[in-house]
Amino acid sequence: MSGNIKFSPEQGREMASEIIRRRDTIEGELNALSNLISGELCAQWEGAASRQYADQYEQLKSSVMANFVTMLEDLSAQLNSIVEAMEAADQDIASKIKMV
Repeated sequence: MSGNIKFSPEQGREMASEIIRRRDTIEGELNALSNLISGELCAQWEGAASRQYADQYEQLKSSVMANFVTMLEDLSAQLNSIVEAMEAADQDIASKIKMV
């Protein structure tokens, strides 16, 4: 059984834009966190443990966090593609109605 589509293309585009805005917010927070760890924390904590902690953070940042940001970009792009497909299907149905 098919479900109902209860959002307009405009709402879909707005949701996709909101995902990107939230991605930007997350990136800003990640940058602030990086500054906190590489700046303030490392300035106050020296030694092998400090370097290991900072290295581990950088590894996690470059893998897990970067993948999360990419996932948000992909979700936004996919939602925009769905909206375009909805609009194309609507246009196709409208053109078939005119032909009858």
